[in-house]
Amino acid sequence: CNEEYEAQRELGIDEYNRLLKRLYGLDELEGTFRSIVNPFSRIWKKGGLNPSHPFAGADKEPVAAAITRLELVTGIIIAPQRQTALLAKQAAEVDILTGGRFRLGIGVGWNRVEYETLGQDFGTRGRRQEEQIGLLRRLWTERAVDHDGEFDHVTGAGIAPLPQQRPIPVWMGGASEPAFRRSGRLADGWFPMTSPGDRLDRARHHISEGAAEAGRDQASRQACKEPCER
Repeated sequence: CNEEYEAQRELGIDEYNRLLKRLYGLDELEGTFRSIVNPFSRIWKKGGLNPSHPFAGADKEPVAAAITRLELVTGIIIAPQRQTALLAKQAAEVDILTGGRFRLGIGVGWNRVEYETLGQDFGTRGRRQEEQIGLLRRLWTERAVDHDGEFDHVTGAGIAPLPQQRPIPVWMGGASEPAFRRSGRLADGWFPMTSPGDRLDRARHHISEGAAEAGRDQASRQACKEPCER
């Protein structure tokens, strides 16, 4: 990041952006991309990190584009390892940058060591994710939230600005029967993690069972192809 900031300072922001466009071939995509957002023009200011920038505390500096036809979809973010309110804020900012063309992909993970290293409980990750999904949706749609749950506590707080999509579509991954059922009960879409065949058929069966248990319409969920119906 320091190298990027120094390059921007030496070249000037306009020349730096022109070089980035040529480097990534973006100068050939002007008809597709409304604008290219260079994160360093705002995240970094003279002297170092700009603490007021909404992405200053993000895990990675975002290189986002305001996209006219495509959607931005994350991979599987292990939500129970993260602070729910911070995840809601970061997702909302990405949704704004993409003009409301964003899907958040989440899962519970499988690596116990990761959870221990981050000070989180591996054994309760499924229950925590279920609570997180409800809280995320409230934080994306309500100005002020009161929530007193098993894992998260919010008193009269919210995020600003709210995302364009209210709520942001939440897609889920997973490779176990509990994860499939959880997707059926709670998710807007599902990322298949298995090849077509018997395993995929069983996964879809468990997802349908979870949806039926929650009284959800099978047609309202999708599997990684079209935008979710709202």
